[in-house]
Amino acid sequence: MKQIIFGMLALLLVLSVVSIAATSANALSREGPLYTTGKYTSKWYITFKDRCWHEIYIRFVDRDDRHAVLNTVTYTKAPTEKVTYMSVILPFDSKKIESGRIRYYITVDDTLTQNKYTAFDPDVRTYSWKFTTATSGQGC
Repeated sequence: MKQIIFGMLALLLVLSVVSIAATSANALSREGPLYTTGKYTSKWYITFKDRCWHEIYIRFVDRDDRHAVLNTVTYTKAPTEKVTYMSVILPFDSKKIESGRIRYYITVDDTLTQNKYTAFDPDVRTYSWKFTTATSGQGC
């Protein structure tokens, strides 16, 4: 009886480790590379509907001036990566924000774009943005 219970516990442990490893393989966390620096932080949480994407472009600017780039990054996924969730942390400086609003967007594989807006509050140091996006079918 003890051997059966021990065997079941060992099997449960192995299944847990495999599950954690599989989940980690589907998530990706990135910081930078830095286009700009500053005392404010943007945190991007992106969920892909599937693993069929190749490249993601992240950019945020002043709402009224698309040339006033607060930060930007492009990430190219390796063919062997199976990423369905991504988190990206990018710092930014508020000196370029004249409109009081931030426009932020992502582009997946040069075709699928989502954008959103948020008000800028100088007392808020961290801005978190969440996207759930379809993919283009590239990279599968």
